[in-house]
Amino acid sequence: MADSTYDAQAKIYLKQGASEQVIANGGTQTIESGGKTTLESGGEIEGQSGSYMDLQAGFLFYLNGDSSSFGVDKLYNAVRSMNTLTRYINSQGAGSTVMSVSIFSPAYGYAIVKTSGTSVSALSLKLPTPSVGMFLEIHLSGCISNTALSIFGQSAGGASVVDLSGAVISSLNAASTAAGLVKLGCFTDSVWTILDIQGHISANAPS
Repeated sequence: MADSTYDAQAKIYLKQGASEQVIANGGTQTIESGGKTTLESGGEIEGQSGSYMDLQAGFLFYLNGDSSSFGVDKLYNAVRSMNTLTRYINSQGAGSTVMSVSIFSPAYGYAIVKTSGTSVSALSLKLPTPSVGMFLEIHLSGCISNTALSIFGQSAGGASVVDLSGAVISSLNAASTAAGLVKLGCFTDSVWTILDIQGHISANAPS
């Protein structure tokens, strides 16, 4: 709240004794290009409840004096990947060959894939196009015994899939009764990298 003992028009001022600078409601402190604020050892920035930092796309972080940087968009992708859980359940009934939602959406986080119903011979799910910082961990859980699951990359929405060596993978296939998981990460826009496969799941190269 602005101190009423000072010029009512001033948005930035020093309190009496010059021990505190105030930026009142409507005031702005701008650091122009080439300017810098230095926080010395023992200094502190305090964010009180209800305050926030509005970091726009393209904002860069430099850590530990490293000349390389990462953008706030990558950090955002990583954080929302860690805090998102989506369940995909096939309940289409006999003869259904696709999930009710046939593409992973959102394109990040933890995905639980289950099938229910009978006489379902095969299911297909497509991978969406990712951006750097996203990860997708797919868990197969409760797939019925006569169902095979295929997860497609290259032909689905522009996304491609590679293994850790960089070799292109056309699809991930789970045999009937398979349970397991696939961990995918995005380090280059539009490309999923397979980080881990567990259970009865195979990665297939293009024919």
